[in-house]
Amino acid sequence: MAMLDKILGAVAKAIAWLTCLLVSLMVLNTALGVFCRFVLNNSLSWTDELGRYMMIWVGFFGCYFAARDGSHVGIEMFVNRFGPGARRAFAVVSRLVVIAFLAVVLAKSEEQLGLLAIQRSSALEIPMAIPYSAVTVGTFLMLVENLAHLIRLLAAPAKPAPAESCGN
Repeated sequence: MAMLDKILGAVAKAIAWLTCLLVSLMVLNTALGVFCRFVLNNSLSWTDELGRYMMIWVGFFGCYFAARDGSHVGIEMFVNRFGPGARRAFAVVSRLVVIAFLAVVLAKSEEQLGLLAIQRSSALEIPMAIPYSAVTVGTFLMLVENLAHLIRLLAAPAKPAPAESCGN
């Protein structure tokens, strides 16, 4: 388990650096677009498209970090009414549902990439598989993190129910 955590930590660090790079490039791209449009009075046709594609990648990387940290939306009010065993069962089932959903999205996104390889973007003239591959990469990363969470959950010892206090 320690080796898995070490590998996933290195991947997270690399994705964090890549995300910072993309956000920095988005700022420069936007500044360049604004400068050319309002100062030079000659807008660049590709800055909006590039910014949009970088935003998509950053969004999927953000979803990956939310999956890694377990900070996606959850309904804990209902689950917290149950004992530790039931909460653990809910956690396992919810992870399995998320993993199944991500597996379907990953399979379908890979299918789409083949179709999008021939289509080109309007301004940058790059294959549309490049921006759309953010779905595949982001979904794969989220799937790996959810599998790791499930493995940790199943490997952790079951916690006993807390003792009831006697009214003090």
